[in-house]
Amino acid sequence: MGGRPRKSPEEHAQNGNPSKLNLDDTAPKPPPGVGDPPGWIVKRARVVWVEWAQVLERSKFLAETDAAVFGMFCVSFAKYQEAVLVDDEAGIKSWRKDAEASLRLMGLSPTERSKVMASQGADDLNPYSVYSKTTRGRPTREEEAAKKARKDGA
Repeated sequence: MGGRPRKSPEEHAQNGNPSKLNLDDTAPKPPPGVGDPPGWIVKRARVVWVEWAQVLERSKFLAETDAAVFGMFCVSFAKYQEAVLVDDEAGIKSWRKDAEASLRLMGLSPTERSKVMASQGADDLNPYSVYSKTTRGRPTREEEAAKKARKDGA
């Protein structure tokens, strides 16, 4: 598929939905957490799973549907660690590339993570949220209505 990647409903809502697309709020939201490692995750990869899952679940980055990609990351990262220990240059390069690709798929590389904004309280964290693309610094309808109500009530 050509063109830009699709935006999620959350991204459209965050940017004010300038295209006036019908946002689907009924999209399924998978349960948080990935649970215990599956049987095909063995040895060092299982240790990686346990360590990273704790951190990422606290950060609310993982959901049940991420288990397969997260498992691929754990295996790749474990193989990368093994290659580093035996100083295998080809293995280091190959497994590092695979681990980084898995991180990008989950939105966990530094570049991808910078694109993610927490949905709850995001405007509180962004001091420039009043200057959104749709309002261009002007008050929104809700702000105008609140201002009018305060003026009428005072």
